[in-house]
Order: sequence, then C-alpha cells, then structure tokens
Amino acid sequence: MAHLPNEIWFQVAGYLGAPNITREEIYDAENHDNLRTTQQILSTLCLVSKQLRAIAQPMLYCAFDKPPSLVAESRLLKQDSEWLHKYYQRDQRSFRAVRKETRLERFLHTLICRPDLAVEVKDLRLNKIYETSSLPSCLQQLYQKLPLPSTTTSMFVDALKRYGRFDRLDIGFRRSWEKSLQDGEEGAEIALLLTLVPTVLVVHLEPFQPSLGYFVQTLCNTILDPMPQPYVLRTACGMLSKEPAESHSLIRQPAPILSFLTTLTVRSPATFSIDIRNCVSLLSLPTLTAFTGELLVGNLSQDEPTHFLEVPSNNLRHLQLEHCRIGWRCLEAFLGTFKALQTLKIDTSFAIDPEYWVPIVKSGFLKALQGMSGTLARLVLMMPEYANEVFLDLRTFTKLRYLEIDLNLLTHDGDPPYLHELLPPE
Repeated sequence: MAHLPNEIWFQVAGYLGAPNITREEIYDAENHDNLRTTQQILSTLCLVSKQLRAIAQPMLYCAFDKPPSLVAESRLLKQDSEWLHKYYQRDQRSFRAVRKETRLERFLHTLICRPDLAVEVKDLRLNKIYETSSLPSCLQQLYQKLPLPSTTTSMFVDALKRYGRFDRLDIGFRRSWEKSLQDGEEGAEIALLLTLVPTVLVVHLEPFQPSLGYFVQTLCNTILDPMPQPYVLRTACGMLSKEPAESHSLIRQPAPILSFLTTLTVRSPATFSIDIRNCVSLLSLPTLTAFTGELLVGNLSQDEPTHFLEVPSNNLRHLQLEHCRIGWRCLEAFLGTFKALQTLKIDTSFAIDPEYWVPIVKSGFLKALQGMSGTLARLVLMMPEYANEVFLDLRTFTKLRYLEIDLNLLTHDGDPPYLHELLPPE
C-alpha cells in the first residue's frame, strides 16, 4: 500500500477535506464533530509514514478555526471546587491557577517552528476575538494573573521582531504589542498570526469590540502607509546631496500582510457595531475580490460626506452587506467606489428601527449603481426600511442575470411608470 503513487494518495486524502459550511452552520454541533473527526483522521495519517505525512499535513494545516471562548476562563488546567469557589467569589488575592496554552497559541507555536506549514494556511476563521479591554473588570484582573510561560513568550516576541515592518511601527505600539504577547492577550496573538501566514486567501474576522481590535486594526492600517520616498545620492562641487529619485512612480511595494487575500468577511458583534470605515485598509488590498460585511454601521448621523479614496475601484467583484445600518451618504460613497462589481447584495432585514430613523434612497444611490451597470450580473436589494425619492431605473443593466429587489425601491409617490419599464429588456 505504501508503494502506491502519490497521485492516488492525494485523490484519497481529498475526500477527507473539511466540508464547506456556511456561517449559520459553523456553530452546529454536528458540523463541529465532523470537522474534529476530519482533523483526527488527517492527524492519524501524518503518523503512519513519511509519505502519508507529506500528503496529509498540508491539508491538516490549510484551515484554522479559532473557537469563540473567553480566554481567561478557558486557560486553567483544573477547575476543581476550590477554584470554582475562589473564582465565583472573585477572591483575586488568594487565586492561584496553572496556565495552559490555547489552541491559537499551539497553532502559533507550530507555524513559528515550521514556516513551511505557515505557507500552507489558506483559510482563517477568527471567531470572537477578545482583548483585555473588552472583558469585565473581574475577568481583567484574572486575565493578568495568567501570563504565558517564558519559553513561549520568547518565541512569540522573537517571531514578532522578525516581521519585516516591525521597526517601522510606532515604538509605543511595539512595546505594547510585546507586553501583550507576554500577557497572553488574544488580540496581540491574532495580529502576530496575520504576520505569519503570507499566502492566506480567506479570512473571517469577528472581533468583540467596536473595531477590528487595537493590534489588528493598527497592523492593518500599515497597508495604507505611504511608500518610503526613494532617494539618490549626487555629488556636485565636492558636496554630497540627496535628491528624490525620478522613478518613484514606478516603484510598487507589496502589502505588508495578507498579500494574497481574496475573500474577507467582517462580522460585527451584536452588542456594539463596527464602523465600515475601519475596513478600508483591508478593502484597499489589490488582490481582494470578495467582501462580506455583517452588522456594520456607517455615518448614521449623515452630517458629513464620507469618502473611500483609498479603496481601488476595479478589484472587488463580489460585495455583500447583511444586517448593516449605513446612512445614505456613506452608502452612496461606498457603492460609488466600485466600478467592476459582478455581485451586489444588500439585505438589511429590518436592522434599522424606522421609529427612530428612516434612511432615504436618493439619486446618488442610483448613480452609484449605474457605475457598475456594465458588469453587474447578480443584484439583491432587500431594504424595506429605506424610503426612496427616485425611481430605481435598471434598464441599462444589460448583463443582469439574477434580480431580487424590494418592490418599494421600484415605486415612488407621484406618477410611477410601469414596472417593466424600469427593468432590463431581457
């Protein structure tokens, strides 16, 4: 059996791949059992022989799913009656606990020791990213009593310092990042993970704070940092001078992180929403082709115009906004940025309470849609809370093959035309 060609083993191992499940199914116990069983089978195959390990190990590490859990509560080796009494009584002075590594920290340990496996990681699902600031005060004190072991801390800090742009970060942020890694803070570990997976293609982010997290957000913002100005040294009259290089416009630098990212999902927590402008740095990645935003907000006050100048207009192909509360100014500016969309889905599903705020569809919304009329093939607009001021004319959308739209967007007070006069001819 061991002498079979690798092509046959690749075909057999392909049936053991983790099934593609949707976000609604990811928390289902049966699916979690299937994923766990698949990982156990792949792990067992890695122990059979070197030949099977070379085939199964990349499949084992191609995807990572961080379980949503409160870090401080899940890092104790033994939860005996004495510990439970001290924990629930919040007796922090006499509290003692044995530290254990989380699944995320074990995964980081493996990627640092095996850079060849870090290249195989293609899918990251980071659910419920907790930081110390987002925990209750009683848990924050408990959390600080559970630092990482010194050997693990040294490994993480050394890996962080090997990050190519670490020296260009603000010195205060660098010190805070190192200190948070020593304390075992999950947000700092997630940011470190993003620097270790250079070829990841799919990322699902679900922070538990009103942003992407202090460390993840700051790291992602480095994508928008200006390129360093190149200079050339010249000598004239015995003096050495430094002048800007003429070929500066021809120089292109790859993104510091997520250079190959194609699919991004950002899900905001239900308790407090993430502003869509916090995702601008990730949306500016030149390789990104699909973005899904869930429970995001944007310029609800509508008091000032919103711009997305950093986002390229011709990269994104698929855009979904689900249960988002976005003001009309922000929505018009955001949609007007993209000129090559093939799929657009906006489904608010009554995320906005019309008793407190009624968003309006104005002419700018129609103008933004007209900008992608030559490429859009699938359009879903389910926005029952929005009141429209114009007829949504879709006659120029000649490539449209699927349409699902709220009837209110096709009607308007006054003398509305027939519905077939607003739809594409075919």
